[in-house]
Amino acid sequence: MIRGARLRPAVSEQRVGLDPEQALLDLNLLLVFEAMLLHQNVTAAAALGRVDATGAVALVGFYVAAGAIDDLRSWLAGRVPAHLVPATLVWRESLPLTPNGKVDRAALQTVNVAGDRTHLTPAASPTEYALA
Repeated sequence: MIRGARLRPAVSEQRVGLDPEQALLDLNLLLVFEAMLLHQNVTAAAALGRVDATGAVALVGFYVAAGAIDDLRSWLAGRVPAHLVPATLVWRESLPLTPNGKVDRAALQTVNVAGDRTHLTPAASPTEYALA
């Protein structure tokens, strides 16, 4: 309990300094992250937005499992809206962690998704690619 603090109504009703577009992106990433963790074979997951060559933001999902999951894209499509199915799903043996044990998102931004240790699941159709 905080004593001696007084909240002004205008300040308590809005989150100061939060960009609405960034808040929406964060919420979408959280939904994708939680959906991936619901899959029975996924032990860890992370989702982030990457800017592609055209300047558009594309969702990328990273997941840890015993092996690559070929049907993860279709499985996710049944649980999140079509525009939230990641454009790229990347299987990793482990996710990079910060010294505090949290997923190191900065390190994931630098991961080459076409590297040797990844399993890319491309869009199944032109429509799915356009939506992703």
